[in-house]
Amino acid sequence: MRKYFVAMLLLILVGCQTMHLKQQTIGAFMQDAKVKEVEEIVILNGETGEKKTITDAGKFEQFIDDIEDILFTPDDNQQQRDGFRYAVKLVDGEHSLQFTTNSVGQDYYVTEEPLFEVIDALFQSQ
Repeated sequence: MRKYFVAMLLLILVGCQTMHLKQQTIGAFMQDAKVKEVEEIVILNGETGEKKTITDAGKFEQFIDDIEDILFTPDDNQQQRDGFRYAVKLVDGEHSLQFTTNSVGQDYYVTEEPLFEVIDALFQSQ
């Protein structure tokens, strides 16, 4: 009986952990973070550790256009993970938004495949 109670309690806690998360786009995350006019994009390659900073307004405007409608769906598994393919930081003066291909902040998401391709193309073009 005690094992059953502990198992139910764990299920409730895990369920509560993802209840505050909702499906949204990068555009919505940008609004939440008060990122309005991106001045710089910093991309970190999680495999090599190489970092690239993009300050060309034309490139990051196209990048934002390409990713702003990609959906981030909360992952049921919110356990901490190691590693990432790319980490992206959108900088707007004192505000910024940082995300990876599967997380925003400390929360984990399932994303649509084009996100990786768009980030990779921008990274490779620098």
